[in-house]
Amino acid sequence: MLLNELTRTDPRWHLALPIGGGFTYDHAIWVLDQLGGEIVTSNSQPDELSVVIAYPNRAERDEAKKKLRRLSRGKVKFTWGPGWVPA
Repeated sequence: MLLNELTRTDPRWHLALPIGGGFTYDHAIWVLDQLGGEIVTSNSQPDELSVVIAYPNRAERDEAKKKLRRLSRGKVKFTWGPGWVPA
């Protein structure tokens, strides 16, 4: 399977939320709760919370991405990408 094909079909996505500047771990956990899906793995650093979230299908994953944009309102710079597993 080509990487581009995997990116389009794999419902697992990596999300990195920065911690600091008024955005706490409690805020990050609340955001994750709003996004649904199943957390496959996570990695916590002093300045970032990284998780891989699995969704049942691409439509639910895409809806969660839209919801994340609405929740952050441009105030939280997050990284969201195809199923990459944090170190």
